[in-house]
Amino acid sequence: MKKIYSLIAIMLICSAMVFAQDKQAVQTTIDGILAEMPAQKGDSYNQLMKQLAATGEEGVIQLVKRLHPPGQGSNAAVEYVLSGLSHYITGLKVDMPRMTVATGYTKALDQVSDREIKAFVIRQLEITGREESVAKLTSYLSDESLGGPASRALAAINTPESGEALLNALDKTTNEKLKKDIVMAIGEIQLQSAEPSLKTLLGSSDENLQKAVLYALGRVGTKSSLTDLALMADKAGYAMEKTGATEAYIALIKRVLAQKDVKEAEKAAADLMKNAEKAGQIQTRIAAFEIQVAAKPMDITKLITTAMKDNDRKYRVAALSIASANPKLGTYIELAKLIQDSKSDDVRIDVMNQFMVDMKDAKKKRFIDDVRLVAKNDGAKSLIQVLGTVLIDEKEKKKTSMPVKQTAIRLLSAMDDNLAGQVLVNLFTESDKQIVEPAKEGLSAFALDMSYEIEQIMPEASDIGKVAGLQLIAQRKSTYQEKLVMEQLKSTSPEVKAAAYQALKDVVTIENMSKLYPLLEEGDEATIVPVQQAITELLSNYTPDRQAALIIKQMETAGAAKEHLYYPILAATGDAKALEIISDKFDSKAGTDKDIAFSSLLSFEGQEATTKLYAIAKDASGSAYFDRALNRYIELSASPKLDAGLRAESFAKALDIAKTDKQKNQILKHLGNVKNLQALLLAGKYLDDKALQQNAANSVMDIALANKDLTGNEVKALLNKVVDLLDNPDAAYQRAALRKHLGEMPKE
Repeated sequence: MKKIYSLIAIMLICSAMVFAQDKQAVQTTIDGILAEMPAQKGDSYNQLMKQLAATGEEGVIQLVKRLHPPGQGSNAAVEYVLSGLSHYITGLKVDMPRMTVATGYTKALDQVSDREIKAFVIRQLEITGREESVAKLTSYLSDESLGGPASRALAAINTPESGEALLNALDKTTNEKLKKDIVMAIGEIQLQSAEPSLKTLLGSSDENLQKAVLYALGRVGTKSSLTDLALMADKAGYAMEKTGATEAYIALIKRVLAQKDVKEAEKAAADLMKNAEKAGQIQTRIAAFEIQVAAKPMDITKLITTAMKDNDRKYRVAALSIASANPKLGTYIELAKLIQDSKSDDVRIDVMNQFMVDMKDAKKKRFIDDVRLVAKNDGAKSLIQVLGTVLIDEKEKKKTSMPVKQTAIRLLSAMDDNLAGQVLVNLFTESDKQIVEPAKEGLSAFALDMSYEIEQIMPEASDIGKVAGLQLIAQRKSTYQEKLVMEQLKSTSPEVKAAAYQALKDVVTIENMSKLYPLLEEGDEATIVPVQQAITELLSNYTPDRQAALIIKQMETAGAAKEHLYYPILAATGDAKALEIISDKFDSKAGTDKDIAFSSLLSFEGQEATTKLYAIAKDASGSAYFDRALNRYIELSASPKLDAGLRAESFAKALDIAKTDKQKNQILKHLGNVKNLQALLLAGKYLDDKALQQNAANSVMDIALANKDLTGNEVKALLNKVVDLLDNPDAAYQRAALRKHLGEMPKE
């Protein structure tokens, strides 16, 4: 049904164009459309364009006549409408509206005299024009100021007739600027018949024309132009420079190859490679290599292995990338041999880096996985085995540099293969952090879990390797390696022992939680926190009250001398009973036990802890705890989850006991987030205190502007006071906002 409606709409446009419209009606339509512009693209915009298209040639002509010569008025609206119309009608499925509009533009050219306006109209024909516009556009090819736009429009039309018009104009004109514009247009449409004419222009003394001719010959030429452009590239020293001679020659060789003149293209590419090498032009050599690969894809393996012998790294890397676009198993095999045998570290690294890139492509990865090299025992070595030899074989690893080893590790890591993972795990026997750390990082990104392989290597692993293994086991949360981790808790290496304790929280299961209690109670200062974390993690499987019950029971078992070790764990439960017990312990204990109880209180989440924290802060005998207690009280009271009234009340209490301006300013800043009258009036009390008035003023302002319901004379008085007090870089804007707000407040 939509198609039927669209067809009907288009037919209406076309039929409307058939009949001559009243000029006044057209003018009225145009006026209405201009009044709606600029309109957002969409249905309404398209409807306006449809109405405009229905005005036919007359509408186009009237709009063009409304354009002003430069300096005599703005053309923005009219140009916007005409440009929109041009693009709209070229997107329709039928051609009649486009032809009508293009004809309108053609006729309009005869009715305006200003060259800028004509140029604009010609640019519209570049969008809308077809065969019907060629003759009119051709008439401007001899005009120095309009020949450029006309040439580009004819190129956009790109028919045999437009091409012939351009070529005829090129042969006739003597104006260098016009020639340049016409030559560029010929190049754009790749008009091969223009090749002889273009060759006669080579060597022009006009720099711009010469550059255009070279560009065009690179796009339209045949093998007959190879010698000419080779001479120009030689003159440019085979460099990528301002004349574009070398780029044009490269483009021509590629074109000749595409024209199936393979022999000529091959010879030209070989000569270019040789000459560019002599000239030291790497970028040109890379382009020549790309052509050679395209000309002889079956020789890609030979070409890339030759390129790998080159001394220039930039060239080698580019050659590898080019060869990668045409992957072959044989190529990967030869490149793998370089990883194994090359005397150059850079070559080995370059090849491995390219392999890492190629591993991301499924097809290329299959080739790399299938690489096999002949081994000494007449067997076959995979790439993983080659890399393993580089990294693990005693003789090989001694003569292999660290950068090569680290690149090999990254390549193995990219494979995400069990055998590759085994090689990486075996590196945990090394004592060099530069080897073990990259291996660990690679394994950490593996989709495969290598925890079993890590378990097997642990007896032979170095201390740094054991640390890496334990960290990976913890990362994978490999609970079946709980026994291994427990064994490493007894290690004589402080680093291994610490890593094992850190891993506890990730591997110990709920069934074995009881094993952690002795570790906590008999451990030293370095082991207490990780064991506490492990127990806390296991308890998270239970409800808060069950967690608290288990820990309270264990505290009783541990006795008074050890129970303080369980305070942080008890606090982490968040249970009300836990809060009560720790509060009592703070009141009844002394020294270290009291400090631990206090730290545990600070870790409680939720409003429930604020009562005790406030009491501690208010207690004159607890001055050592005042700052921390008050800061935590403020932090908990600032939670947006709390009722605004409760927050304001809590901040009022905090302000009553705060001792320093810093603490009071902190509270006042938080107060600005409480959008009620209570908070606003509280902040207002501090407007006369020099040390506090800026934060107080900001809070009063923020609360008032965020809550329009806060009115009354008291609020107005505070806001007027704030207007005078504000002193910051944004004060002018803030005062304006406050005055506007005050002006909108109801009078009482």
